Amino acid sequence: MTKRTHPILQGIQGVMIKDIPAYGNRIFYSLGFLSMIAFFMLLVSGTLMSVFGPSWWLTNIAGSYVRSVHLWATQAFVLFILLHMLVVFFTSGFKKPRRLTWMLGVLMLFVVLAETEFGYVLRGDFSSQWRSLQGADFYNGAGLGWFVNPLDYGQIYGIHIVAIPLAIVGLLGLHYLLVRVLGIAKPYRSDVKVRTVPANHKVLFVRGGRCYRTNSGAGHVLALSIHQTDDNPDCCPGGPEAYGQDAGVGV
Repeated sequence: MTKRTHPILQGIQGVMIKDIPAYGNRIFYSLGFLSMIAFFMLLVSGTLMSVFGPSWWLTNIAGSYVRSVHLWATQAFVLFILLHMLVVFFTSGFKKPRRLTWMLGVLMLFVVLAETEFGYVLRGDFSSQWRSLQGADFYNGAGLGWFVNPLDYGQIYGIHIVAIPLAIVGLLGLHYLLVRVLGIAKPYRSDVKVRTVPANHKVLFVRGGRCYRTNSGAGHVLALSIHQTDDNPDCCPGGPEAYGQDAGVGV
């Protein structure tokens, strides 16, 4: 009897790369996929934080956990992108005909770094206030203060949760489309021969699952260690009301 595959899984498998060089199943060639897993975790955790607001993630244990997952997923996202780009660079994967793929990846890195900086501005602690002031000086000095104002919480909030994520989704989609069409780069030297093998999607998703569990575990530990409640007046003066849940801002 032939085992039937769920239509959703069939759809996912249909857009994934099927044939790759023999070395393509190694962990170094899974870094792009792991970056996507980290980005997915950021989208989910960021959406929850946007829905429930600063008071939730500052005073509730579940909110602290989601915020911690968001933090560690950010670190993982940037780390995987950097490692992915190093692998592509040192294996000459950026050369023709994959130059556009490489340029999109570089552009995405800078967009992601900008996104992390805007995210730090929204944390609501002393460090974020200092970053806001320094960022305002930077944009004013660059003549862009009329366009971006880190001291305007509402503007930065919109940029962080809407504008830049949409840009990342677009860049990521186009980047993967090119990878899907061109495939994983083979050795640049014509005298180096490698055989083509089927991509091991099972191993790929196992690695993605480990990435998810590691980030979730780190978020759990961090949430327990820094969780603040309104029972402690030293950490949350004024209680949850001091964090302006209705206004959607933190202090």
